[in-house]
Amino acid sequence: WRNKMKREILFRGKTSDNKWIEGYLFKSWNDSYILWGTTNGVPDMTEVQSNTVGQYVGMDDIQDKRIFENDIIKTRDGIGYIKFNKSTLRYEIITNHWDLPFDEIGSEIEIIGNIYDNGDLL
Repeated sequence: WRNKMKREILFRGKTSDNKWIEGYLFKSWNDSYILWGTTNGVPDMTEVQSNTVGQYVGMDDIQDKRIFENDIIKTRDGIGYIKFNKSTLRYEIITNHWDLPFDEIGSEIEIIGNIYDNGDLL
C-alpha cells in the first residue's frame, strides 16, 4: 500500500440503484446521507444508502485502488475486511481468526470486494 501524505477526507456509498459513488459526506435535515462531488466538472449531490457509507482510509492497494471501510482485502496473512474501531480510533482488519490494526499490515494489500456485494468472500 502507498501512504498518501495528505489525508484525503472522502466517502463512498451506494445509490438507490446500487451504483457506488465517492464524494464528500453531507447529512441532510431528514437524516439521509448525501455524497457531494462533481460529474463532468458539474457539482453533483446524490443520496446514498446510509448503511453503505464508508470512509476512505487514506491508503491505496497494490492496484492503486482506494481502500474504504468495509472493503474486503487480501493480505499475505489471509482475507478480512476493514472496520473502524471507535474505542481505539484506528482502522482494523477483521477476520474469523484475528483482528489487527490496519497500519500494522505489510504493503501487499489487495481489495477483492466489499461486505455488501461480496460478503461470501469472508
